[in-house]
Amino acid sequence: MPGAPRHGNRVKTIILTLRRRILDWSYPPRYQLTEESLCGEFGVSRSPIRQALTQLAAEGLLEREPHQSFRVRQLLLADVEDLYEFRFAVEAQAVRCLARDGLPKDVEARLRESWKDPAKLESASGQVLVEMDETFHADLVTAHGNRLMMEQIKRINERLYAFREFDFSHNTRVQSTCDEHTAVLDRIVAKDEQGAVDVLRKNITSGLNNVEITIVHLLARSHSCIENKEKRHGRRTL
Repeated sequence: MPGAPRHGNRVKTIILTLRRRILDWSYPPRYQLTEESLCGEFGVSRSPIRQALTQLAAEGLLEREPHQSFRVRQLLLADVEDLYEFRFAVEAQAVRCLARDGLPKDVEARLRESWKDPAKLESASGQVLVEMDETFHADLVTAHGNRLMMEQIKRINERLYAFREFDFSHNTRVQSTCDEHTAVLDRIVAKDEQGAVDVLRKNITSGLNNVEITIVHLLARSHSCIENKEKRHGRRTL
């Protein structure tokens, strides 16, 4: 069908846009998204909007409600704690295996180079630091070679992005992250399985220390985004 590729591209664009808004907390918890309002915003018919919303609901980012509406499902404190715990379990297994079986030299060298100079990284944006941090942890899991673990880490990273970005706004976080990443690599190279896991635990769980204040910050940011949107459009969105 001639129109199929264009339709598919529209759906993909809508999914990517809405997913990013949800993940960076541009929408507050339980914010209602309706087909009608999104059709007007994106200038499309109901069909691509319905497909996009259905996909995001399947990913757990939206909750379906009657009358073709959906509400945003943001993370609660317990959700964040569960994700951090699951993330640690996955990465700990990868680190144990790398300490036992070895980490490729090129991967080790690249990861060390990225985190060797905390003074230089202090001027980097939160977005850059989060992406670097995600790459460090993802590369360790990738080096382990378990495809399912890699997929899980990717999903967890997406869901925790906003929390980790705010975490890097704290003054000492860059220095401690550099130290901990270097220590993880040192313990892996030394074939110290438990030592590598212990440092990894410290690195990952330190992000939990600021979760409650992060949620308050993200709530304020999400409501501000909605208020600004409503002012631009001259109306209140339910």
